Amino acid sequence: MKKAYDNIYNRYKLNINSYNAKFSQLLKGNVDSKDGKFSFGSGIESKRLGDLKKRYWYRNVQGIDIPDIAILFLIDGSGSMAGAINKNAIISSVILHEVLSKNGIEHAIVEHRAIFGEPLVKHKILVDFNYSKNDKYNILLLDADEGTREGLSLMWAKKYLIEHSRAEYKVIICISDGYPCHTANDNDDYSPPVSTKDTHNTARKIEKEGISIIGVALEEEKGDTSCYETLKEVYDRVIDVDDMKHLTTQLLNLVSKLFL
Repeated sequence: MKKAYDNIYNRYKLNINSYNAKFSQLLKGNVDSKDGKFSFGSGIESKRLGDLKKRYWYRNVQGIDIPDIAILFLIDGSGSMAGAINKNAIISSVILHEVLSKNGIEHAIVEHRAIFGEPLVKHKILVDFNYSKNDKYNILLLDADEGTREGLSLMWAKKYLIEHSRAEYKVIICISDGYPCHTANDNDDYSPPVSTKDTHNTARKIEKEGISIIGVALEEEKGDTSCYETLKEVYDRVIDVDDMKHLTTQLLNLVSKLFL
């Protein structure tokens, strides 16, 4: 897997380096911070209560910096992602992991799928928030089979984010090639319009709880917009990707607008 990963990295190395150079400009926004050691202010730092000069107050100040973000990439692992789209999902994950890693942005990459004929949803954590150096090779394990229950997977992603990250801003990025579809038995049909409505309602509920969600539509060929039109029924914010070289710029531009 190392050789395959390195081949992808080397192919897109110029793009990755370019993104790294302008990363801070893309994501910089207004952030709040604390300035301490004051005799009066908006709050008290308990660890400084022993200061003889009583400089234990802090003040809230606003500046321009990269916000404290945690991003969870939730990647469609259904059978419709096979072939070129699966390859694009792997490439996009490699590019994004390299750029975010080099810029110290907390992130995780998770594949999700639902098993046809069973009431079973699987989440494969390829890179977690506390990843080690070699975990990135797990990205090459991205596969395409079965279906998805995206509404349920979104709820799992929300819980995982809350339990594993203390970042101020949390973002779920759903990478897919179309609508969710799954059947567990003869009486269960999770397909449009049921599946799109369920996922849409779940996404809205999660966003009301303070976690932002972005859909990424991976098109099979240049100029195609069919996946984008489908995901617009599910997510309020969607980017259309038909060229991997443009993915990171598109995505980071959209993420940056969340913090303006």
